[in-house]
Amino acid sequence: MKPLLSLALALFALSGFGQDLHAIEQDLLQKYDQIHHWSPYNNSENYNHYDSLEKANAVFKATLLHYATTYPATLNAAFRRLTKAGLMITTSSDSLFRIYSWDTETGGTLHYFSNIYQYKNAHGVHARPGPPPPPEDAEKYGVVYYSNIYTLPVNGKRYYLAISNAILGGKDHIQSIQAFAMTDRGLNDSARIIRTSEGLVSFIEVEYNFFSVVDRPERPVHLIGYDSAKKIISIPIVKRDGTVAKGRLLYRCTGKYFQYIGSIHPR
Repeated sequence: MKPLLSLALALFALSGFGQDLHAIEQDLLQKYDQIHHWSPYNNSENYNHYDSLEKANAVFKATLLHYATTYPATLNAAFRRLTKAGLMITTSSDSLFRIYSWDTETGGTLHYFSNIYQYKNAHGVHARPGPPPPPEDAEKYGVVYYSNIYTLPVNGKRYYLAISNAILGGKDHIQSIQAFAMTDRGLNDSARIIRTSEGLVSFIEVEYNFFSVVDRPERPVHLIGYDSAKKIISIPIVKRDGTVAKGRLLYRCTGKYFQYIGSIHPR
């Protein structure tokens, strides 16, 4: 009887676990819908209700941060209804690092996004807001959203390479690759492991004309690439007018840093 009792208790726990996640998603969905409700993107009359939109964003952010911090199971939850509603969730291949991103809908052609980092280290599951842009760059870059996270284990350490995107306007977009490091102390979002002509940096970005790649089917467009098997970052070459060319700059992980190893120019 003991094995059967243990199985029954386990199934009961899993049932309650699933119900908790369902209730969490429902609560988040209701609060996320308030952002759409007050968004001027959906109703131009809402330009007169900017305070309500700001409040809706603040409430959703605080609620998501609370759940991501308090309920470790959210790190691996699918949250399909939330993603269908517009919340962007990208998770590393080892399932230990996740970024939630959403359009605050407080901008115009320049989009402002908000992010929450959630991760697991030796001390458990934690979450914190992504940092805002520097004041001098806020108007130019807004805030990025993340679309992919690559896992990079190096010499017993855990690094992550995250692809981020910024929408400055109709044609002016930015894509970046940013290095994170996971430690017992927490998440370092400025891991300087990429060696460039400017020295060691934590990210590389390319500003490009979106209309030069608008015919590509994927969204966001996949410009910056990473080959996990070869540990090579590939950066597209962009012409002065913002047109994305066929050439690429290559950086390989040599054990401690990514080093520039040359370029390729397909015909």
